Amino acid sequence: MGLMYDALEELTDLSESLQAESINLPKAHRMIVRQVEVFSARKSEGGVHYQMANQAVGDGSFKGVDIVQSTSKTDKQIDRCQFYQALADSLRSRLMPDSEQSLTECVNVLFRNTWPADFPPEYGERELKEACSHFLVPYSGQLKHEYRDFKDCKGVAVNGPLLTKLMFAMHTLPVSTAECERGFSKMNLICSPLRTSLSVVHMSSLLFISMVGPLLEEWNPLTYVQSWLAKGRHASTDQGKSRTQQSSEVSEGRKALWKCL
Repeated sequence: MGLMYDALEELTDLSESLQAESINLPKAHRMIVRQVEVFSARKSEGGVHYQMANQAVGDGSFKGVDIVQSTSKTDKQIDRCQFYQALADSLRSRLMPDSEQSLTECVNVLFRNTWPADFPPEYGERELKEACSHFLVPYSGQLKHEYRDFKDCKGVAVNGPLLTKLMFAMHTLPVSTAECERGFSKMNLICSPLRTSLSVVHMSSLLFISMVGPLLEEWNPLTYVQSWLAKGRHASTDQGKSRTQQSSEVSEGRKALWKCL
């Protein structure tokens, strides 16, 4: 149980990190590689809870409870080295295949965390051309100079419309299905059983606002309300002038009819 506890704790943290909205491909690749290294290192000693369990077995008690050796033939101890090696192999299979390594390399040159300590003046320009072909962004001399400016400032700020467009395109690469699942959850909240008559266009607009729109605290509805009222529109509960006038005409007609009778 101590062995499983240590492994599940690591996998939980990795899974939650990969589901973040700010995750990108180089960061996710590095996190998985780092987790593989951690599992490979734990084959020698194990994790914290595994060591606590071994200490408890050696002492014969765990938090005041006596430990009794099981006599069942089906109870077998998990091979620690084989267990962590299987986890490392499973995580390694989730990495980018060798056929897609070129995509990983051309993405890495645009993220400063993956840059080497010392690099030549033309570092990353060949991969930059390949990235433009992958993401359908035209390569030009202006883009090359924007990338050089980006390297001169050590990747602190992205200056230039072309490089910004390429960076935005790279951030659209999905790392996991978490973003898709969040979209389905938002859609189920918007299209509730009481709002099933929404059209596809309105549903798409509401879903876009809900997922990428500003926070509710930052939205100022005053300008939109003023524009709505300036066009002569009213609330859904307001009958309006025409309905009020029509109802008054009907009531006057009824009064005249009763006077004749």
